[in-house]
Amino acid sequence: MNNFSSNVNIQSSGCGILWNNSFDEVSIKLIVEMKAIEIIIQAMKTFESHQNIQKKGCGSLWNIGVNNYEYQTKIRELKGIEIVVQIMKKFPENEEIQYFGCGTLWVLSFNNEENKNLIKNLGAFELIKNLETNFPNYQELHKLANNSLKILK
Repeated sequence: MNNFSSNVNIQSSGCGILWNNSFDEVSIKLIVEMKAIEIIIQAMKTFESHQNIQKKGCGSLWNIGVNNYEYQTKIRELKGIEIVVQIMKKFPENEEIQYFGCGTLWVLSFNNEENKNLIKNLGAFELIKNLETNFPNYQELHKLANNSLKILK
């Protein structure tokens, strides 16, 4: 992905591949060692209007951040939380981005006070709180939003 950082199709496919392969600890460790967190966040910044990259980027960061304080912190330090909140605000009508963005913020806030405080300071608490109203028929999103709000309180 680094060699083709300006190619939207390669970045989208790359984020998708990283997302699909980040479901177990061994794979996630290898992905992180390959500097994929940096690559994902850069792709999300470079192609901020490309909704598919944003969804796949959030999915990848969600998987990488699950139950790993070190990776959660690294994502924060690389401004990944800001990117996720920014894209949730940019695409308020896109239920997939809202779902995967909310899920990413949920796992990044779990047992990580600094991340939790940053997420709240960026206004994401209100953003998440409004998801149930904005998407009244999306039950899975409601569950995820409620779990996120419990952690962020």
